[in-house]
Amino acid sequence: MNRVFKTVLAAATGALMATHAYAQNPLHTNFTQLESIGIFDTDHPQSIGNGAYYEAERSSLTALIDKADRGPWIALNKNIRNLLLTSADASTISNDIEIKDGKDLLTLRLNTLLKLGYYKQAAALSTKIPEDVKNEKLNSLSILSMLLNREKAKACLNVKIYAPEYEYKGIWKDLDSYCTFTLKSGTEIPTDTKSFALKSLANDRKFTITYDTKTFKTLGFLDQAILTAENAILLENKNFADYAAFPASHISSLLSQSNITQDQRAVLTAYGMTYGITENSDLIAQYEAIAEKENAQSDIEKIAILYAESEKLLTTNKSQKVLSALSLAEKNALPLFTPFLNAASNLDIGSDLTMDQVNALLRLHLQQDTDAPEDWIDDLNDMECNDISCNTARAKTLISALLMNESVSKKLFASSQKTLTPYLLYFIKETPSKNIIENIDMSGLIGDKVRFVYENDFDLGGNKSYTMPPYSAIIELQRLGRQQNTATVILLSGILLNNIAPEGIYHETLDDIVSALRETGMNRLSRQMMAQAVIGF
Repeated sequence: MNRVFKTVLAAATGALMATHAYAQNPLHTNFTQLESIGIFDTDHPQSIGNGAYYEAERSSLTALIDKADRGPWIALNKNIRNLLLTSADASTISNDIEIKDGKDLLTLRLNTLLKLGYYKQAAALSTKIPEDVKNEKLNSLSILSMLLNREKAKACLNVKIYAPEYEYKGIWKDLDSYCTFTLKSGTEIPTDTKSFALKSLANDRKFTITYDTKTFKTLGFLDQAILTAENAILLENKNFADYAAFPASHISSLLSQSNITQDQRAVLTAYGMTYGITENSDLIAQYEAIAEKENAQSDIEKIAILYAESEKLLTTNKSQKVLSALSLAEKNALPLFTPFLNAASNLDIGSDLTMDQVNALLRLHLQQDTDAPEDWIDDLNDMECNDISCNTARAKTLISALLMNESVSKKLFASSQKTLTPYLLYFIKETPSKNIIENIDMSGLIGDKVRFVYENDFDLGGNKSYTMPPYSAIIELQRLGRQQNTATVILLSGILLNNIAPEGIYHETLDDIVSALRETGMNRLSRQMMAQAVIGF
């Protein structure tokens, strides 16, 4: 068992041994009010819910939030982000450990948001912090989020308030030096600073750094924040395919730089959507601005114009422009095609789209948390397959599409059942009497049991090289699911699956995890995770 699992499980299971509940100190911070803060209120479509913390042990929450990271599971990543941004009732938390400044849930959430690159969202969350809160770690993170979001004036105003209170120690000395040096002429940066960015600015006020992933990773929050706020990061016109490997936090910093080209901004925004740091509406706004220009030269400009033109056409006349945009997006960066997803639902599988293209576009739908087009499900049912390879690919894509949908019509479900049953009967050996088809809930909760999705040979292409989390971790997850501890189940699921790719997960492990998620009401998330595992993207 690795160190992360040991740390998390020690905290998660420690509550079982705890007998003392810690009360809040009335002379200090109102932690219930502070920890309940979020930017996704109960009625927000991305809110996890006001009861997300219901009866969760504080020891578990603090350890899990602190260790939260981004893994290969698309829908799970987005739900972890949503949880960190959700306004939830913190009074329902079981305080099995003492609450302390800097270890409160809001501070930990803000720190994790910054670690994962959600700078814009972190800055928005920091605006919710009451002005009278004196929490050194929280105040410093709030200021860093402002700098990373290029809100320098606001950040420096807060520095002038808090730096004296914290006696200019630690990060406050560097923050004060930075604000004083850059906003007031005739001042100098102390020679004993350890900040790379401050030393560079002291030598050259117009200092810039050419972005390099490896080098940028070595910089701490403070240096990255200063370089971002100073608009000092240059991005060479690299092959757009390279942008796919940029970490989310780097994309956030690069997007805030005014010196990047319109094409670079569009590609960064597109890849930002894969991490959940940008939205489809951001890319659409850029396309609309680009399309106003005449004489498109670059592929990105051509895609933008195709989008503007396709939006003016009737559905039946869009296909050629949508296909042209898809070809250009595949050449440069597939997420650039995201604004066309609605129009692409009218493309035919076979005549317009290959199976590989359909699977790639289903991944984009998953990233956008949108249903798979019903027309594609219909096409998959009508598709002619004359060999096992074709039937295998079609069955997996069809099952994934069904799982991604909230519901499908009875007619469409019946035709899917007819398509899949002969294939499953042929391909699955010694299967139980039930199978996936019998376990698709017609009311909308599709795919209720993972073990009937992956039965015997029908499991991730016959891959037997599974990576499995510790048994004790699964037992703890099941306990949390039964208690409907939504936040802890989501966070622990993320940690357990952080290094397990969808194509390499053991079906019983996936069954345990999505079952715990369903116990907490996260039905859509559980289906989306199953869909990603079935198709293996």
